[in-house]
Amino acid sequence: MLRAFVTPGPDVRRRRGRPADKWVHCSRNIPLAWFQVLAERRGRVIAKIALAFILATLVLAAAIAIPVLRSGRIARDVQANTMLPDKAIAQLGGRKAAVGRLASYLHSPRWLAPYKNGALLLLIHCGQDSRAASVVIRCLMSTDDGLQRETWRLLYKAPETEGTAAVLIAALQDERIGMTRRMSIVALVGQIGPAARDAVPILESYRDGPNEWLRFKASCSLWPITRDARHILDIASALHGPDVLMSLEAADVLGRIGSEAKGVIPDLECCLRHDDERVRLHAAFALWQITGETTKVLPKLVGFLDSENSSIRSHAVYLLMLLGFEAEKAVPALEEALNDTNGSVRDLAALALRKIRGWAHSEEKPKDGKTPDPAPKSPAPPAPQGVEEPGQDAP
Repeated sequence: MLRAFVTPGPDVRRRRGRPADKWVHCSRNIPLAWFQVLAERRGRVIAKIALAFILATLVLAAAIAIPVLRSGRIARDVQANTMLPDKAIAQLGGRKAAVGRLASYLHSPRWLAPYKNGALLLLIHCGQDSRAASVVIRCLMSTDDGLQRETWRLLYKAPETEGTAAVLIAALQDERIGMTRRMSIVALVGQIGPAARDAVPILESYRDGPNEWLRFKASCSLWPITRDARHILDIASALHGPDVLMSLEAADVLGRIGSEAKGVIPDLECCLRHDDERVRLHAAFALWQITGETTKVLPKLVGFLDSENSSIRSHAVYLLMLLGFEAEKAVPALEEALNDTNGSVRDLAALALRKIRGWAHSEEKPKDGKTPDPAPKSPAPPAPQGVEEPGQDAP
């Protein structure tokens, strides 16, 4: 086999210009061992080249994987709340080095970098670094739906820090962000509060913009940052607009503001006569959150138990439950709701009765007759079934 391998065929011998009998004569005079040594040496060279290539590949892979694995260990501890972000950034070599290492970690495949939530939390913490903000913005617009969803979730849950505010402000300045995402970012800026004071010029420019929903969202976010009463009036103006979803959200925002929104009580009382019963329902609950009085609100909420819309009935039962002890006069109506045709209404009515009766017979019943949960701090009512959250589908 080896002789056939090293000895050319007749056509090759002709191309070299040698007669076939001369080539055979020469090949017979050369020892076969010489060809074997030549083949072995050639094989050793090829094997050495292949081995060197494999070793270089392994060294390169280790040089890439080891820093990623180290960053992943730190991101895992941050994600599990066993390490503070400041300590994690120090272990990564400082803020500047941490941003680069975390960016590489986020761009690694999921099987190599499973703790991307912790890396995102650290990048948000480093948000005052422009590079960190740009990495987070790229994650917001990533084609990876999982990474994009986790980035939004972490921004909603992120602490009210200047780093988070810097990331959101950079996102507002990015022209690639669409209108729906921009409105969501504006709402997040409002949740941060005074720490997002650098975003006030951008939000003020949105207040004068052409998009009605963006103007409304900017006013809602400017109030917790600046505590300027004129923004409350801007929010109240949305109660009388043609967009029912905006009116619903305006009533909810005014209710969360609480007693500081007493100047818009006439607007909310006007909404009690609105054509849409959803607006009337939200306005009634907002009035209770602002004033803490049930004289006008309780009959309105009880009246919604007779609505033809099952989502309105269940929503009214839920709000009566939030009123607590002050809804004791609504017990007969809630007992009738136990026979409702809708299962969710029946379940909520049973839960509301247990809570109202429990507060009514509790030894910790307040002497002033108010519910143990203060009205201004009550949670915002959920949107009725069949109605999408305003701002997510806004124009």
